[in-house]
Amino acid sequence: MKAKFILLGTLLLSTGSMGLMAAQNAPAPEPNWLDKIKKPVPWLTWGGDLRLRNEYFDNGLTLNPNVRLHEQDYFRFRGRLWTAITPVEDLSLNVRLTAEPRYWVKDAGYGAIRGRHGADWQEGIIDNLYIKWANMFQQPLTLSVGRQDLRFGDGWLVMDGTPNDGSRTFFLDAARLTWDIKDHQTTVDMAYIEMSAWTDEWLPTVNNHHKALTDQDERGAILYIANKSVKELNVDAYFMYKKDHDIATAFGNRGDLYTPGLRLAGALGEHWAYRAEGAIQWGRRQEPRLGPNKNNVMAYGFNSRLSYLFKDKMSNVVSFDYEYLSGDNPGTSRIESFDLLWARWPRWSELYIYDYAAEWRIAQLGNLHRFGPGWTFKPIKGMDVILNYNLLYADRPAPALSAAPVFTRNGHFRGHYLQAIVKHQFNKYISAHIWGEVIFPGNFYTFQQPHTWLRTELMFSF
Repeated sequence: MKAKFILLGTLLLSTGSMGLMAAQNAPAPEPNWLDKIKKPVPWLTWGGDLRLRNEYFDNGLTLNPNVRLHEQDYFRFRGRLWTAITPVEDLSLNVRLTAEPRYWVKDAGYGAIRGRHGADWQEGIIDNLYIKWANMFQQPLTLSVGRQDLRFGDGWLVMDGTPNDGSRTFFLDAARLTWDIKDHQTTVDMAYIEMSAWTDEWLPTVNNHHKALTDQDERGAILYIANKSVKELNVDAYFMYKKDHDIATAFGNRGDLYTPGLRLAGALGEHWAYRAEGAIQWGRRQEPRLGPNKNNVMAYGFNSRLSYLFKDKMSNVVSFDYEYLSGDNPGTSRIESFDLLWARWPRWSELYIYDYAAEWRIAQLGNLHRFGPGWTFKPIKGMDVILNYNLLYADRPAPALSAAPVFTRNGHFRGHYLQAIVKHQFNKYISAHIWGEVIFPGNFYTFQQPHTWLRTELMFSF
């Protein structure tokens, strides 16, 4: 059955590709009628998108090929509608509605219908609702208040406030003030976050499941300063505070974390580019996997990439990544595991976020050394090919309270990770991709069978 679904998805994408590419070759006028429909009056714009996915993975959630539900296969149908209303200049109300029902081909490994297959209608949710005020008091200030998507830098520490619903939503309930100092090519951002774990805490949902979008209520404050005045040395400096409280799931944390950090990025000559980011973390927190008590925290993280841009006909780029997230030392009373704050998302792997479910929680990457090369190129117009290989090591053995049978407790080699992606943008309305990943586990894990991932996607935007 699996082969049939994969074949069907591949044929659909291939057939769609040929038809769309043929259509692209024929001259066609810009569909101004659609632009007019999307902006019927000067003070209103609207749009939407529809994302169709089939995702299949094996051994990535259970880490054990011998148990039920080790193999997952499902379709995702995410639809979004958004609007921006601007009653007066520089003041707008922004709203986005989202729903993503699923159809499980195999019995679900998680979610509302865990252990069964078939349709899972899930919830319809307001995933953006905020007011944006630009040029406040005729000054270079922008204020956004409400439910909004937040990202700073490369999304290493701030990107996704709703990790428990996959990529359906990313929002944080927050207030953000941006000061744009154009003369110095500098921005200063200040943000306050007040995030409830539950979907229906502050705004209503359709087909309410009272779902936890994260594992605890969260409060936070961010100061982020970015300077781009020197091409060879862009500098970002930040300080972040995060408070976890009122646990919503068995994986919730309690405590306070303080995280200062520095990010450097730039171009080195015509062909080289780099980025490097490091942060220190301290505070006190309690993690269920480490025990019932709060302990002092002292942790470290580092993330980097060095790239060579060929600047040739196919836009070839080769790169090398290194990332370090400190792991907990069981021989001390402190917690040394680095927390990625609001960035539990598939930043470099769609598959490996599930491998962390037994070790910590889904997408809570940590206790990690990751390094390896990557290669991207554009073989034809609109197409991107992405190839990556990483060696993965654990900084420390798996914590004692993690799912014991799937970890060896004495190994540090997590395994070999390979990724291959083909993306194609047919036009500004339609895109597709095929995405594959495989992990060959090392001696950090008990079972050595490969973990695999395959996704096909078709995206319509309007």
